Amino acid sequence: MPRADLWGPLTGLLTDPAIAPTLTDLIVGPRGAIWVDCANHPGMRRYYQLELCEEDCRALAVHLIRSAGGRLDDAHPWADTVLPLDEDTLVRIHAILAPLAHNGTTLSLRILRSSTHSLAELVSNGMMTEEQCAGLLRDLHHHRTILISGATGVGKTTLLGALVSALPAHERIICVEDTAELNLRHPQLVQLVTRHDNTEGIGGIPMSTLVRQALRMRPDRIIVGEVRGDEVVDLLTALNTGHHGSLASLHANSAADVPPRLLALALNAGMPETAAHVSINSTLDVIVHLARDAHTGHRYVAQLWRREEETAHG
Repeated sequence: MPRADLWGPLTGLLTDPAIAPTLTDLIVGPRGAIWVDCANHPGMRRYYQLELCEEDCRALAVHLIRSAGGRLDDAHPWADTVLPLDEDTLVRIHAILAPLAHNGTTLSLRILRSSTHSLAELVSNGMMTEEQCAGLLRDLHHHRTILISGATGVGKTTLLGALVSALPAHERIICVEDTAELNLRHPQLVQLVTRHDNTEGIGGIPMSTLVRQALRMRPDRIIVGEVRGDEVVDLLTALNTGHHGSLASLHANSAADVPPRLLALALNAGMPETAAHVSINSTLDVIVHLARDAHTGHRYVAQLWRREEETAHG
C-alpha cells in the first residue's frame, strides 16, 4: 500500500482500483495537470480527479527527491531517483523545476513492478507467439547474446525480466544499471548501480566502470539495463572475450537500426571504427524489437532478428 506521508496528493491515484493495477506512467505537469498511461491503453490520458498548483507540484517534487536522499532546488533544478511504492513495486522519478520547465514544475514517474512475468505468460497475453518464445528459450540455452530494442514504454523491461527469470538458478548474473529500475528475480542476481557526482561535482561512478567491475565478479551473464553511453565499449569487449549470452536493452526504431546505433555509441566513446564494426558483427546474435499498437496500446514483438538466420539466407 502506498504511504500517504510519502506520496502525498498522489496517494489516491496510486490506490485507485480503476487505474493503479495497470498504471505504467504518471506525469505531473504541465501546469499541474495529471496524466496517466496504462498497459493496453492507447497513450496518455488526463486524470481529471486531481490537479496541483505550482506551489504544491514543486513541494511534492522536492519532497520525493529528498525522501530518497537526493537534492532538488534552484541550484540543482533536476533530479532522478527511485522510491518503493510497495513490497513488489518501485517508482523511477524524474523531476525538473520551473523555470527550466517553462510551463511549470514537472514530475515523470515510471512504475516498475517486480518482473514476475514468465515467457509463457507473455505468450498468453499476446506479447509474443509460442514459436518466438521457444526460439528465445533456445537462444538462452545456447548462450546467445540478446539485445531488446524499442521505444519507451513498449515492454523492454518486462521482456528482459522474463528472460532473466528463465535463466538457470546455478548461473551468476551481474546486472548493471544507471538507476535501479530492473526489478528482477533470480537467486544469483547481483545488481550494480551508478553513482552520480556529489554537489561538488566529484565522486560519480559511470556505467562503463561498473561493466568493468562486473567482469571481475565471475559472471555467467552480464545484464545491461540500457546501453546508451561509453559502457558500450566495455560491453562489446566483454562479449568478445568469452562472456556470451549477455542481455541488454537499447532505444532504437527497428531491429535494423540497432547495429548503426551501437556503432554510433561506440564511435562517440572513442572506439576505432574498424574495431567497432568487427565487435558488433561478431557478438550480436539476437535482436528482439518491441512495439506498441497506437490504437489499442498492446505491446508485442514486432521484429525478431537472428544472425544465424541472416547467414543461412545470405
